[in-house]
Amino acid sequence: MTRGQIVVFHGDGITTSTEFNGDMYFPDGKWAGHGQQVVDALKDIKTVDDYKQFVKAFNDEHFQYEEDLFYNPLVDGSGELTEEKLLDMTEGYYDKWFSDYLYFKNLRDEDVHLVTMNGDMLTVEPNGILVLNFGDYEPHCVEHSAGVKVGIPEKLIDICEELDWSVHIYDGDAELEKYSPAGEDFIFTVPTANFVKEVEEYANDFDADEHAEMWVESRGTRGVPSSIRELINDAEAIQEMLDELAEALRKGVEK
Repeated sequence: MTRGQIVVFHGDGITTSTEFNGDMYFPDGKWAGHGQQVVDALKDIKTVDDYKQFVKAFNDEHFQYEEDLFYNPLVDGSGELTEEKLLDMTEGYYDKWFSDYLYFKNLRDEDVHLVTMNGDMLTVEPNGILVLNFGDYEPHCVEHSAGVKVGIPEKLIDICEELDWSVHIYDGDAELEKYSPAGEDFIFTVPTANFVKEVEEYANDFDADEHAEMWVESRGTRGVPSSIRELINDAEAIQEMLDELAEALRKGVEK
């Protein structure tokens, strides 16, 4: 039985339908699933009332459930969740969503950001439709979605640049670059998938002592400070730069 939920983002939060248990896939010529009907309806939905009217009619037509058809997953789900954690499909997917298919419509006037099961960062634009299968943005999901961008959201790149980090994207990796107080051209690379978490892990794993030690034999040459104390201070400043970046990105996805 292929399960599915129909979800809307709106100004007051997130509302999801109950899980519909059966045929919530797309028609494939052999099996007449309900996926196309859901996506076609989402295209015309402009308000939460439109959404609720469709879900009720959809239930009457296919399932006839007598249970409550709607709930707020941030309040009524398993435990207290932030929107960021709810929309991070890499952790606890089956505790938060469980369904095979998720059908989203963004009724907000601003972008919604989401991380798929395999770590891809998605941006759902206003009026956008997103389909996921077990938390992933698979090719047939892409085909039926609209107004969805894959990659690091622009607002996160803006946060990096506001802190004087340059960001360069190469084949699924993000290279971040910034000069330290002593003039080191400091560069590190993380995958674009799970970008915020990767930056946080890099900051947590950075060892200022090891970084300073790396430059000891070169001190006094090629622009490297001659003082070991200055090397240590500069490495500690790099740690602060990384911590500042990680915190700013974390706050950025929580907004």
